[in-house]
Amino acid sequence: MVRQSASMLRLRGFLVLTTLLGVPAPVMAVGTVQLIAQDYADSPNGLSISRDSIIAVPFRNTPDNYDLFVYGTKIGIIDPGLPPIRRAFSTEISKWGLAVLTDRNGFIPNDIYAAPLGQQLQLIQDGTGYASFSSLALNDSGVVSFNGRFTTSHGPNIAFRWRPNEGMGQLPLNETDTYFTSNLDATGRVYILASEESTNPFTYRIQSYSDSEGWVNRTAGISSVNPVGIGTVVNVNPSGQFTFPATYANGTKHGIYLATGSEFKLLFDRTSVNQILNPIRADVSLSDLGDVLAIIGIDDAPLNKRSLFYSHDGRTVSLPSLLPAGKEYSPFMVSTMSYDGHVLIEARDIASGIWEYYGFDGVSTRLMLDSTTRIISPRLGNDGQIYFIQQTGSRYSLYQTIPEPSAILIFSTMTLFIARRRRSPCM
Repeated sequence: MVRQSASMLRLRGFLVLTTLLGVPAPVMAVGTVQLIAQDYADSPNGLSISRDSIIAVPFRNTPDNYDLFVYGTKIGIIDPGLPPIRRAFSTEISKWGLAVLTDRNGFIPNDIYAAPLGQQLQLIQDGTGYASFSSLALNDSGVVSFNGRFTTSHGPNIAFRWRPNEGMGQLPLNETDTYFTSNLDATGRVYILASEESTNPFTYRIQSYSDSEGWVNRTAGISSVNPVGIGTVVNVNPSGQFTFPATYANGTKHGIYLATGSEFKLLFDRTSVNQILNPIRADVSLSDLGDVLAIIGIDDAPLNKRSLFYSHDGRTVSLPSLLPAGKEYSPFMVSTMSYDGHVLIEARDIASGIWEYYGFDGVSTRLMLDSTTRIISPRLGNDGQIYFIQQTGSRYSLYQTIPEPSAILIFSTMTLFIARRRRSPCM
């Protein structure tokens, strides 16, 4: 029998009640939306999404009352059984299931939980005796990796790996000192951005570990790998391609590189126009095909802001250039990419102020959704649908777009379908 937490039962109760009452969704002229869950107090850490478009949603009902649910269009809402007095600080979901890095409602110790989809979360690493855990990763075979440390006087320097039916293990030590990231490819190979601090200055590298190869320096031949800085630059896709930060032009400029398997390719510049010694914040995504989305300078001066997309066939485009006339790129620089390399772009109609959400498939741009208010934490699934949060006052609701329009309001005790009048995209 699946355990139902009190907060999860309240969430489902809200869902049934609002469905029966027919509470309206935010008015949208384009895109048919479906209410997934309504009336929770907060979603502190956003949404995670898998390659089969199943999402994990951490939420809060009241202060110090956190929970987590999983949703998919074919499976509905599932309670994975987040233990009491735990907050899902970092959540990863894959075709295999779910991995969660928790804290104790904002305090250490951290613990790591995991479970196949549809099963209850199980503790796979107790955080007692450790200062912290970080950089949680999960692949579609259920391999989990993360970093840890025994003391706060040092950065993370322990690499953990857990495999279904094999249990938890610590990877062997090597000559590097601090681990900044942890990622996985489809084979379960662990990738880490690490520093060697016996050198002056410190040196950095992307290294990988597998049982057959041991530790391998994946950026051998490029000596200018540097710390991530602010943002998320290091990503690994299932085939083992990865993005990483490095300097170029004799160390005077900061760049974002793609390791394709045959070369290190400089894709984007992240050098500040007024503080050249420090890299600008960059939030980078990598698709399964090798497409790269980079949101650079989101909290920086206007001259440092840039939103760029590199397609796996070698083209680089600016996201604002993809929008039709009369539209402006979001000043909040909101954009997200699905695993198959499609991009969602937040924009605004200049004349009306309506928020609009465009999809770009590498060839053409189309209007997918519009709203009188901005949506929160949008994620674009491989199924082509947008999953997002909408705020009403101090309460939050979770929605998704659906592929076909509906002319009527269909009542259900799980989901609410709301018809929207479609209009032709302004291209």
